[in-house]
Amino acid sequence: MPVRSIRYVGLLLLIASLVAALAACGDDKPSGEAQQSNLTQTSIQYSWAHNVEFAGFYAAEQQGYYRDAGLEVRLDGGGYDESGAFIDPVQAVLDGKADFGVTGAHVLLTKRAEGAPIVAIATIYQRSPVVLIALSESGIARPQDLAGHRVSTQQANTTVGLAYEALLAAQDIDRTQIQETMRTDFTSNPLFTDEAEVLAGFVTTEGVQVRQSDPQAAFIMVSDYGIDIYSNVIFTTEDLIASQPDMVRAFLQATLKGTQWAVEQPEEAVDDFLKSTYGQPYAEDREAHLRGMQLSIPLLVPAGAQPGTMKADDWTFTHKTLLDLGLLDAPLDVEAAYTLDFLGVQE
Repeated sequence: MPVRSIRYVGLLLLIASLVAALAACGDDKPSGEAQQSNLTQTSIQYSWAHNVEFAGFYAAEQQGYYRDAGLEVRLDGGGYDESGAFIDPVQAVLDGKADFGVTGAHVLLTKRAEGAPIVAIATIYQRSPVVLIALSESGIARPQDLAGHRVSTQQANTTVGLAYEALLAAQDIDRTQIQETMRTDFTSNPLFTDEAEVLAGFVTTEGVQVRQSDPQAAFIMVSDYGIDIYSNVIFTTEDLIASQPDMVRAFLQATLKGTQWAVEQPEEAVDDFLKSTYGQPYAEDREAHLRGMQLSIPLLVPAGAQPGTMKADDWTFTHKTLLDLGLLDAPLDVEAAYTLDFLGVQE
């Protein structure tokens, strides 16, 4: 065969090969889309704005744990919407806007008392993040020191307010000896403007803010005095648990795997969060977020515990506290309010 013909045939073969290769590449896209469409869509509504409190969820997404579990999860920040209205995670779940939500254990119990068919499947913080903060110069170091001082706290139906009142009751402290005001400024400013001598808040937020200005500021952690009212349980509906238990389990196990990863790599977890669309607005506050994450670690996974673990004693204590403070009119079946079935642990 003439050389020109050989080259011509070779060119045809090369073109055929390229066409086949391009066709194969083209097949990858539908395959990828098919794989994406095979992921089960689900979502969770946070109780507050995006922050490292929810590090386990971000890690589960960014490390591919949700995808490996066959899920695509929408992570909805909480707090207040554009109109200034509070985004109620319980109502969002009941209305079908999200499959899962985050709320306080006390909220879940009071909502169940009103007939809401919701059930806690895990907790984020196993120990309470609520702290009473005083500047180092105050000399305040323990609950008994509060007498005669000005304390800025929150209403009893909030996570902070409930933990504060439970602490006073447990320590038999006379509240009439304390000058209490309700917080309207949700920063640490009241301590520095002399509006208050003690501020009740979260160690991971207000605690971090205060320690940036006063490294020796006193922290009175309510959990050190046996007050462990879960501030942020992960919950869903009774119906979803009954109809899609495998999805509930897959979501929770991936989330808890993300939590363990974040605890073991706190700096990377913070950096990944700040690089994400959720964390970009806070990119300049890396050190504060890192400190918050570091303070979160013993709350997320206390020594000897697994992520997400809930204890019957803590639920019973929360229930009793709500009854004692008149926030529940009658006792509830506490055991029906939470389940350990999806944690892979036994009580």
